[in-house]
Amino acid sequence: MPDADIRQLRQEAAHHPVHRWATAPADRTTLLVHQAFCRWASAVLARGLGIHGPERHLTDTLRALRRRGTGRCVETFITLIDAGQHPRAALSLAGAPEAARSLVNAVWAIGAGESEAPRLGALALGLPCCVVDTGPAVERLRALAEADASDGTVQAEAEAAANRVLLAELELFEGALQVIRRRHMARHPSMWRPAPAPAPVRRAKLQLLPS
Repeated sequence: MPDADIRQLRQEAAHHPVHRWATAPADRTTLLVHQAFCRWASAVLARGLGIHGPERHLTDTLRALRRRGTGRCVETFITLIDAGQHPRAALSLAGAPEAARSLVNAVWAIGAGESEAPRLGALALGLPCCVVDTGPAVERLRALAEADASDGTVQAEAEAAANRVLLAELELFEGALQVIRRRHMARHPSMWRPAPAPAPVRRAKLQLLPS
């Protein structure tokens, strides 16, 4: 069971304002491009765990982006990563959204660790927007925690990883929101133009009567 902080972060991700702003087709596509990095993150974490749901979800997301004629930056990024490119360089070369950097770095660091608990925690608790084989992931995390109940190291590692990934995911959604808001501002500039400053009050000159 995730702690209160993780539950709150999961709620913030699920109800982030970007979901309300992404109403037009172009806005939903922008959000999906950003969410594709969450799909990649879950797939990376799941590969070494033998969990297949995230990989299928990533494939479906990339297919949906191709149908919309967009998302090339995501596929280029994945190709570069699979070819051995460092994530930071792959993001720049692919022209990926800057907001994806924190999530990519977090997942890369968690995936490179030897402990299984952070990967399970980040996958099962830290990426709520992704479809995963939740049962196996949660069961394995629970089994690890029960085996290490003496000092709670497994639970602490899992929650720390989930917390890090959730914060990075919120940063990703904030980046998508800024892109969508700028598009709305360009489309409807009158709605965003600041109100004109009020005219200065002109004081009437007092006429002095002759004494």
